[in-house]
Amino acid sequence: MAKFTETSTLREVISDPEGKAVIKQAFPLALMHPRFQEGLDYNLREVIEDNMGAMVGIPNEKVKAVIEQLYSL
Repeated sequence: MAKFTETSTLREVISDPEGKAVIKQAFPLALMHPRFQEGLDYNLREVIEDNMGAMVGIPNEKVKAVIEQLYSL
């Protein structure tokens, strides 16, 4: 069973050492960005659907690729 699904929140992802490592590797400064902190209660599906990466200059395609990595953990 996958560790993360589309209903997992960003808070759950960064609370997990493997999930946090994926985020830090792909987006090294993301965890310090205020907008990231505001989005901790969004689930992974909402992150993609709402194109949340665009708020901080990250293309949605890159966000999707990283979320796919999280799904494979």
